[in-house]
Amino acid sequence: MQAAVTEPARCFETLPATTLTVPKPRLYTFDLGQNMVGWVRLNISGNAGDRITVRHGENAQSDGTLYTANLRGANATDFFNFWIKRPAVFEPRFTFHGFRYVEVRGLSMPPTLSSAPASSCIRTCP
Repeated sequence: MQAAVTEPARCFETLPATTLTVPKPRLYTFDLGQNMVGWVRLNISGNAGDRITVRHGENAQSDGTLYTANLRGANATDFFNFWIKRPAVFEPRFTFHGFRYVEVRGLSMPPTLSSAPASSCIRTCP
């Protein structure tokens, strides 16, 4: 294995979530209003030991959950573990996804609409 030598992804715009729905108990779906490439920055609270699953998708199903069949084998999923009980910022900077919707599972404290701005990024190629 060898690291790729390329320019890093850079943030050039931050989009606020336009809606937040709760299609199932403890399952939260943020709609960012448009498809984008980037990552999500979650300002969330949790308890020590909580494991958060953050999935990304371009479409939502009629029940409000993510439609992921078009992703085939790509999971487009990130994970975050709370080590202590306190508010935290989850922002994975070493990956990016193509998405409009962000689904968050595992929160013991409900998020707010302002919990999930997304950073739109551009990756320059050599």
